[in-house]
Amino acid sequence: MNKWKKTLRYTQCLKKVERELTWDLFVKGLSECMEFFFYYKDLTIDIAFHYENQERIYELNISDDKHLNCLLFKTVDELVSYKAFDNKSLFDIWEELEN
Repeated sequence: MNKWKKTLRYTQCLKKVERELTWDLFVKGLSECMEFFFYYKDLTIDIAFHYENQERIYELNISDDKHLNCLLFKTVDELVSYKAFDNKSLFDIWEELEN
C-alpha cells in the first residue's frame, strides 16, 4: 500500500464516507469543506470548520480522556503544518492516523 494512501472514514457534506484517501485528497477535501475524524495514539483528532463573518476558520480539535485543545487556523496550509503532536504536524503523522 502506498504510504500516502489509507482507507479512512470522514464526513463530506454531512454524509459519512469511507474510501481510500491520499494526502493530496485530504488537503483538497479540507479546502472543499470536508470534516475529518481520526485517532492518533491516545488522542482523538476532529478537523472541522466554521465561518466568522464570511471568513472560513479551520478547527483542529485534539482531545484525550481529560483535555480538549481547540486550535483555529485561517488556511489549510497553516492547519496541516502546525506542529501540534509532539513537535509533529498532521503531515508528519499522516501514516499513523487511524479511524
